[in-house]
Amino acid sequence: MSAANGDIDWQDDIRAFWDEHFPLLLSVKSGYSYVAIRKDFAIVFGEEPEFEETVKIADDFSEFLRMISESHGRMDRLV
Repeated sequence: MSAANGDIDWQDDIRAFWDEHFPLLLSVKSGYSYVAIRKDFAIVFGEEPEFEETVKIADDFSEFLRMISESHGRMDRLV
């Protein structure tokens, strides 16, 4: 959030986003990225530079776990 120093509205927007997203996985493999569970229980993927622009990868945690088991635990096949 250091990029938002001095910009209270931007800081509030960042906090509001993370209040509705709980990170499950973090990666630095080829830049920063994450998988999170959203407030509506959907599983989403986001990456730098626009962390708040997410892509839904599963409707819920159960579907996400099925995706992992079907890919034999290899997350790079999922995102």
